[in-house]
Amino acid sequence: MGPTSIIFIIAILIVAGIVAWAGDVLGSVLGKRRISLFGLRPRLTSRLVGVLTGVLITVVTILTLALTSRNIQMMLLRMDEIIRENANYREENQNLVSENLTLIEGNVGLQQANDDLMTTLYQSQEAIDNLSYDLSTSREELDIVNQDLDAVTLRIDELRGESEELRNDVGSLTTERDQLIDERDRLTAEAQSLTDRIADLNAEVQQLTGQVQTYEVGEFKVRENQQLAAFYVDTQRDINYIYVALQDKIQGIRRNYVDPETGEHSLALNEIEITSQQYVDALDAIREVDSRYAIVIAYAAENVVEDQPVPVRLEISANTRVYRVGSLIYSSIYSEVAEDSDQPYRAMLSQFFEDARNELLESGSIIPTASGEIMQITVDDLITLSDRLEIAEFPVELRIVAMTEIYRTDFLVFGEQFGVSILPVNQQQDGIEPE
Repeated sequence: MGPTSIIFIIAILIVAGIVAWAGDVLGSVLGKRRISLFGLRPRLTSRLVGVLTGVLITVVTILTLALTSRNIQMMLLRMDEIIRENANYREENQNLVSENLTLIEGNVGLQQANDDLMTTLYQSQEAIDNLSYDLSTSREELDIVNQDLDAVTLRIDELRGESEELRNDVGSLTTERDQLIDERDRLTAEAQSLTDRIADLNAEVQQLTGQVQTYEVGEFKVRENQQLAAFYVDTQRDINYIYVALQDKIQGIRRNYVDPETGEHSLALNEIEITSQQYVDALDAIREVDSRYAIVIAYAAENVVEDQPVPVRLEISANTRVYRVGSLIYSSIYSEVAEDSDQPYRAMLSQFFEDARNELLESGSIIPTASGEIMQITVDDLITLSDRLEIAEFPVELRIVAMTEIYRTDFLVFGEQFGVSILPVNQQQDGIEPE
């Protein structure tokens, strides 16, 4: 509070005190003299003077404030308008506060964007510096290349002088080349003829060697790399259990192996020969298989005749799924039926299954049995299919499609694991590719 305000308050207090004192004196005088105003009793007249004194104090105070302050005058004359304006000012102030907060938030976002731009600018400046360095290096390399180019140009000029001399030799060399080409073709044809002759002789020697071996040591029971057995083991079983199961399967080849040509158990008198290290290596390979089951295939390690031991080598692989349900296993298109058979449709189907078997054997996707079998189909199945084929519209496509999940060790059985579809070529549907 300033000095002027203090003086102003003191002046008001003095004026109010003087007016109150004057009213009190006036009331006392009127009371002592028992003067009556407006016909009132002296006591009431004294009270009326006291009330009028209080009113006069308020009037004097207001007039003093109004005379000494223009703000008080405006307040007395425009109180309602000032209240309305004050409310409006408060509302405007609230709006301005909100806008100020919004601007502050926007300013924070702009500051962040500015920081990001400065970071990007700094990175761009670094990239520009790097490019400038690379440009400087490239210019140095370009100067070196220009020097080399000048040297090469000079060498070209020298070679042009020499090329004129070489042109004179080209004619004679071309003639000599043509003669050599003719000689090469002649020698190539002769070499091919000799190669064919050598191949024929090798085949004859192989045949004679086999006959000689048979005559000398007896009839072959199995030949080298011939499959003796194929089975799978559970890789999650105990290692001792796997070892015992593996040993039992290998030693059981003597009593279980069937000759694919004669259908006889031809190794009943032959000992199975396999080392402990082979078992250890097989167990290690089985434990490294990722799938639940591992395939073990036993092959003959060499040619074996009667009464000789059978050396065995083992091959380990995963029992993987090769065909999903609905996968296309094999297909072939036929434009017409062969008429050189009493039962042409059945003959066509027999050839179709033989081709499918050979395809599966060559691809190695399915492991055959010891007798070389991969799939099974009965005579009744052939008759049913031939009846369907007889009424089909040629050209047709025969398809073998997986009916179940098929794994590498499965023996395919018609009606259980695969089905045959007969489709006109113009109604073919794409099958699912094998895995």
